[in-house]
Amino acid sequence: MTTEQAHTETSVQAVRGMFGRDSIYLGLWAGQTVVATVITPVATRLLGPREFGQVYAAIAVMQVMVAIASFSLQTAVQRAFAEENGEAKARRLVMLSVLLATATFLIAYATGPVWSRGVGLGDFPLPVKYAVAWAATTAVSNAALGLVRSRDQLWWFALAGLMQSIVAAGLAIGLVLVGHRNAGDYLLGELLGQVLCVAVALFAARPALPSRSDIPMLVDALRYSAALAPGLLAGFVMDGSDRIVIHGDLGPSAVAKFAVARNIGGFITIFLIMLEVVWMPRLYALRDNPILGVVLRASRSGLLVLSVCLSVAVAMASPVILWAWVPRSFDPDHLLLVTALIAAMGVPLAAGQSFVQVLLLANRSASVSVAMIGSAVMNLALNLIVVPRYGIDGAAAVTLFSYTAQTVALWYFALGTGNLPSVRPSLLALIVGGAAICIVSSAIPVDAVAVIVRLLITAVATMLFSAQLLTFVGAQKFGRYSRLADSLRHLAISPLIDVDQQGEG
Repeated sequence: MTTEQAHTETSVQAVRGMFGRDSIYLGLWAGQTVVATVITPVATRLLGPREFGQVYAAIAVMQVMVAIASFSLQTAVQRAFAEENGEAKARRLVMLSVLLATATFLIAYATGPVWSRGVGLGDFPLPVKYAVAWAATTAVSNAALGLVRSRDQLWWFALAGLMQSIVAAGLAIGLVLVGHRNAGDYLLGELLGQVLCVAVALFAARPALPSRSDIPMLVDALRYSAALAPGLLAGFVMDGSDRIVIHGDLGPSAVAKFAVARNIGGFITIFLIMLEVVWMPRLYALRDNPILGVVLRASRSGLLVLSVCLSVAVAMASPVILWAWVPRSFDPDHLLLVTALIAAMGVPLAAGQSFVQVLLLANRSASVSVAMIGSAVMNLALNLIVVPRYGIDGAAAVTLFSYTAQTVALWYFALGTGNLPSVRPSLLALIVGGAAICIVSSAIPVDAVAVIVRLLITAVATMLFSAQLLTFVGAQKFGRYSRLADSLRHLAISPLIDVDQQGEG
């Protein structure tokens, strides 16, 4: 076997690993998230538009606080684990995350009445207090789960994910039922579930106190991750600022309607976040390997195909999902445009994530932050102008535009690394076509015939999505169902063709 053939075989195995063993992590987490998301129809009916809107205004605060409290140390933990003596380094970084998150919580809680009034949420109400505590615990669990994932501790990872998704959702609904049916009860349940997640994650990660000799390592890790922190903060600001602006201009009921549509259309965003956690340890391990470029190209292509299929499926099925998701008081038929625009957002997000991988592996984390900060500032400015005039439809359009601009900026920076794989024209056509289908779907009339057509398109998109996953994992993973996998493989657009072409070239 020649060196080139050996590299090609190694590349194929690396990609199959990402979609094989790694797909188990993704499947567990996605399944938990789907089950937890199903509580939305229950929550909207128990809480009503006003209280549900307050929940998501507080969640927006939580997301911003996570970015501040975490210092993006999860990425530093996974990077350190791939280095020499990585286990010891990673355990000390997890302990650093505990200390930083605790300090951030104390400062945020002490100054809460000031900044809470400043963003229009009142005099630091109880739901916002719970959101601050939720953010601090999430920052800790993110770092700890980064180490758990790097060690490939599958069952501990699954158990921690169970606590912060299904158990947390159950506690939230349970407290709403036995309590006062308000936002505070709901958020307390989510917080308790997250506390259980932290307990499991820390027990599995076994953080260690750093010593004086660890200071250079900690400083280097913080330098790497802190460069990402402003970008992560900007990302959460971009994700949550629209809800805060809507809350200030249109009230909590409008926030509730926007949040519901964003939850449905934004499932692809959750999917992409999961992939980042699942894949990055494997990519860091290949950082100095000559096959890295081939693996990046293959994973990027597969990620885009999955994202386009999932975005189209969600956009097309949105009327049926909305009818089941919310009561008539939410006016679900008028949320189709918001849902379609947010679903289309998954396509540039997927492309952007592939560029982020290239930049992180090239130690250009600051470039990621620059792109995210620029798009967040644009997003906030446009929302302040657009929301008062066009309402939540305008906010959704601004979100799609801002994330597309962010992806363009990330592409420009990644281009400068010299490690950015090329894109096949057919894949570009799929990206543009998928985003266009999502947006146009909002104009389809909501009648019996149209709904049937929508569901048929959803079924096709879901079949292609499933076929692509089967292609990634490989028919050998399915035992007696291997024939089914083989029969669907021809439907998929396999990213492994990139690896094969690289080897042939």
